[in-house]
Amino acid sequence: MLLCVAAAGVVYGDIGTSPLYTWNEIRNHGGIADEADVLGLASLILWTLTLIVSVKYVLLVLRADNSGEGGTYALMGLLQPIKGPLAGLATLMLTGSACLLYSEGLITPAISVLSAVEGLTVANPSLDRFIIPITLVVLFALFYVQYQGTQKVGRLFGVIMVVWFVTIASLGVASIARHPGILQAVFPWHGLGYLWRHGLTALPALGSVVLAVTGGEALYADMGHFGRRAISLSWWILCYPCLMLNYLGQGALLYSGDPFEGDNVFFALVPRVLLYPMIGLATFAAVIASQALISGAFSLTRSAINLGLLPRVLVVHTSSEVEGQIYMPAINWLLWAGCSTLVITFQSSSGLAAAYGLSVMGAMVVTTFAISQVAVHRWGWSPLRAGVVFGGFAVIELTYLAACALKFFDGGFIPLVLGSLLLYLMLTWRRGREQMSQAYRVVERMKVVELLELKRRITALPRAMVFLTQESVVQATDGAPVLLMKFVDRYGGLPKHLTLLSIVNEHGVPYWLGKRFDVVNFGENVVSVRMHVGYMETPDVRAALTTLKRRKLVKIHATRWTIVMGKEEIFLTEGIPLPRRISMVLYRSLLQVASQAHVWFGLGSDTGLSKEVVPVRVSRDGRMEVVLRKTEPGWLEGAPEPG
Repeated sequence: MLLCVAAAGVVYGDIGTSPLYTWNEIRNHGGIADEADVLGLASLILWTLTLIVSVKYVLLVLRADNSGEGGTYALMGLLQPIKGPLAGLATLMLTGSACLLYSEGLITPAISVLSAVEGLTVANPSLDRFIIPITLVVLFALFYVQYQGTQKVGRLFGVIMVVWFVTIASLGVASIARHPGILQAVFPWHGLGYLWRHGLTALPALGSVVLAVTGGEALYADMGHFGRRAISLSWWILCYPCLMLNYLGQGALLYSGDPFEGDNVFFALVPRVLLYPMIGLATFAAVIASQALISGAFSLTRSAINLGLLPRVLVVHTSSEVEGQIYMPAINWLLWAGCSTLVITFQSSSGLAAAYGLSVMGAMVVTTFAISQVAVHRWGWSPLRAGVVFGGFAVIELTYLAACALKFFDGGFIPLVLGSLLLYLMLTWRRGREQMSQAYRVVERMKVVELLELKRRITALPRAMVFLTQESVVQATDGAPVLLMKFVDRYGGLPKHLTLLSIVNEHGVPYWLGKRFDVVNFGENVVSVRMHVGYMETPDVRAALTTLKRRKLVKIHATRWTIVMGKEEIFLTEGIPLPRRISMVLYRSLLQVASQAHVWFGLGSDTGLSKEVVPVRVSRDGRMEVVLRKTEPGWLEGAPEPG
């Protein structure tokens, strides 16, 4: 039950505050001429909510979980093992879709909070000059409290959103009771009739109707935070009926033709004596609306890092019960800066509405295509069944996408430009990492068995050293780590005591209670260790060495080990074509700002840490090469016996 309440606050905050501006934007775009138009538009709102959110997302898309996680990259993970051109196209489209959702994450907090605070002008027009400062203060407070985690924030937000949904439903019921004729809108032919009468001229109004489902994608993106059951129950029991009643209530006011004070349909439903309390509640609800996209951005970023599309950033786990509840300081404050910039630039929710919708529908269209591939290859649906079901959703969503495209020059270009830049960044990082991995693979390295032979035949250096490695060394025929080869080339020998340590992050559990270490003793004081940690744990290398010494798996005390880890440094040669040079400069910059690996290993202030630079040269044709001095031929064979 607590998760259901939290889900109501975090997941449904965005879509729950859409009534603040949806009908207002429809009126601003001249979509209403008479009572029949009101019925038609109300019907379109209700059936869009029903088909896209209730049927597509709640009943179908939420089934596509990837180890409990949802969202764009969870879909990508489900599609990765699938072969074929359509699955490959879906993967590329999903990468672009994720970039659009980041853009939506910038716009949602700005438009939601602005819409609520603008209610002050309904109560007192002289307060107009305070709208922007108040909005900026509220946004800063929202992003500041994110470090508390979604579970703690969600419980508080959930209670407030329950009050919000019940309140807007009550306002709707009161209006419907005065003008019950609006109930005819539940029949879909009124919406179809509106489209038939207006034809292409209905597109501007449709571009505003789509605002009713903004936040629908957050249902799937936040599944890792709250789970499918809590999200579904919150929708059917609370959010869906309350939204329907409020949209009908606003429609009833317009259907009646009665004049109302101000130019805001939503606040016109509120009795004058309750206007200020309702503005306060709406502001709280709008703040909470932003949480859905912030949490979704954290989940998207984490998945992108796991898929190799973004560099590693600091991730703080805020719950020992749910792995998906995380906080990312860098992403959090970048979103805050972007939201604040949009508020200052556009100055009103109406201006921001033009930039909204295009990114939402673009992401929804991509999800429809991707989920159809999951249905065929994962759920066992026939291509015909998947084509009929998801083809129907595609027709609806593509129509709305065309309507939103009309707003391109009014601000719709903003999410597309931001999304394109982010897509370029992701593809640059992925290509760079792939080339870096290839460069490591082609480096000529000794096998562990050869290093053991070398260690027997030369005088070992009087040192105890731990080399941190990404790949585990489990047998003598495995290649030695590049860092160790670099050490051999530089010093002409091996340390007397040598440990190769790799960390295995067990994503399924908060604290690893199984076998902590897998140890392979190669002899000659050479040991390979795989250390298992849970997702809530910070790997502590010194503590691990203490435990290994206590269990007599290593001979040297923890404080006497020197810990060695590498960091790549990119060098560009002359003559690289300009486009490739730009991408490599960007990749080098991303590599420098990525969260430092030694922090993740729990070595942030360790005085016994040695960071080795691994030079990587980029040739004119764009290939990367790890630069290591070649070991002279016959060096191993001619090495002297230890004396």
